Amino acid sequence: MPEQLIIIKIKDIEEINKLFTSVILLHQGLDAIYSSCLYYNSKKEQICNIFLNLIKGHYFVDGNKRTSVVVLLSLIALNNMSSKLTDENLFDITIKIAESHFLVEHVLNLIF
Repeated sequence: MPEQLIIIKIKDIEEINKLFTSVILLHQGLDAIYSSCLYYNSKKEQICNIFLNLIKGHYFVDGNKRTSVVVLLSLIALNNMSSKLTDENLFDITIKIAESHFLVEHVLNLIF
């Protein structure tokens, strides 16, 4: 059974995006970022899945990567975890994910 992940409300993710842009959602369905994380048992895998989904889902017209980073760091903090990320690593990982295909397991090794 999957561990219980403390999540961020969809409306709060939308508010995070508004910190970076005044543009609204590109399409509805942002709640889909949480549906596939249920297939993972550990909180860390679930967080990585959400991070990937936010980056690759293009839910916003602008600020997808920046929003994804804030959500990632927030989920790590909310769930009392730590990561091995530096600001430079996080920037590099986010860009690489946006530009190519990554599996949750690969992102897990990069972040935790």
